[in-house]
Amino acid sequence: MELRQYLSIVWKWVWLIVLAAGIAAVTSFLWNANSPRIYQASTSLMVGQSLANPNPNTGDIFTSQELAQTYIQIAKTDPVLQGVINVLKLNMSTDELGNNVSANIIQGTQLIELRVLDTDPHRAQAIANEYAHQLIAQAPSPNDPTEVARRDFAQNQIQDIQGKIEDAQKKIVDLQNSISTATSARDIADKQGQVAALQTQINQWQITYATLLSTLAPRASNYLSVVEPARLPTSPIAPVGAFLIEYFDDTVKTSEDVTESLGLFSLGAIGHIWGEDPADRLIAAKFPRASHSEAYRALRTNIQVTNLDKPVKTLLISSTNPKEGKSITAANLAVVMALGGSRVLLVDADLRRPNQHEIFGLSNEFGLVSALLSPDAALDVYLQLTTT
Repeated sequence: MELRQYLSIVWKWVWLIVLAAGIAAVTSFLWNANSPRIYQASTSLMVGQSLANPNPNTGDIFTSQELAQTYIQIAKTDPVLQGVINVLKLNMSTDELGNNVSANIIQGTQLIELRVLDTDPHRAQAIANEYAHQLIAQAPSPNDPTEVARRDFAQNQIQDIQGKIEDAQKKIVDLQNSISTATSARDIADKQGQVAALQTQINQWQITYATLLSTLAPRASNYLSVVEPARLPTSPIAPVGAFLIEYFDDTVKTSEDVTESLGLFSLGAIGHIWGEDPADRLIAAKFPRASHSEAYRALRTNIQVTNLDKPVKTLLISSTNPKEGKSITAANLAVVMALGGSRVLLVDADLRRPNQHEIFGLSNEFGLVSALLSPDAALDVYLQLTTT
């Protein structure tokens, strides 16, 4: 058929196309007009107090990010949801409330975002704020009776030890002064022995003193605080129809989606690593104190602890699409495992786009294909040591 014939057919049935489009538009308008409006309120929580510290420790930041994952799971539990229902006197079950609330980590931060959907904007705001308060109630509180008693005991012990140290130091000064005026060798030796014994006792007290001080230090990493309370939503985000779209959306966007869809535990999450040169993205070796390096070390630890009875000897790093970071992940994971004391053999099995040699600055003269074509050759021929 020629183009003119195709156009003729389209023109013949153009009325049907216009009619179908009009019916769809009217139906959509009537559906949206009669559907209840949905409002969204959200509040943000921070895990830890690194913002209050002018020199935040990367370890504390990483710990706070890991704790945020735990708090997200706690936010979905019945005690938290039931607490919201009881305080606000909501006429709904925990399952119904759970379907209207969500908790997610803002990637790369210590922030947890709590979202609430409701047909009433004031109720959405109230639920969001109370949801945050109920989650905070699950965190360790400095006013907990057990915690207060522990700190009081430690404070009393510190004061007692401090007094003992001061008394012992005064006795040492007196003994040293008397040694200078002593005339008997036996008397001098006896006083020197007393000084040595007092100094040993002081050292032991100082160790205990330092330990007690550490118990009084605030646990900054395991602390929840509201960064931004929920505001009153002034306009709806969408009619109910949007929920149908969300319900039928089965794409995976977060690690929580992986856990929910596949029933698999997420071993870790690595943020995007910038750098044009592949070697620049070997961050575990070049910047061991960076947050990405901490994330790779956490991944290593999770791999090890999930198989304590049968330690993992072989790992396959793969992905569904190219340029998703499998080579960089394999390289950095190999580095942190080697730094952890393991002997690591990294095999680049990407036969289309191999780039481990570029990452580590090695020769690509021999590789996996060479070994497969010459199975009788010694393994040492293909091994390349790295100094990274």
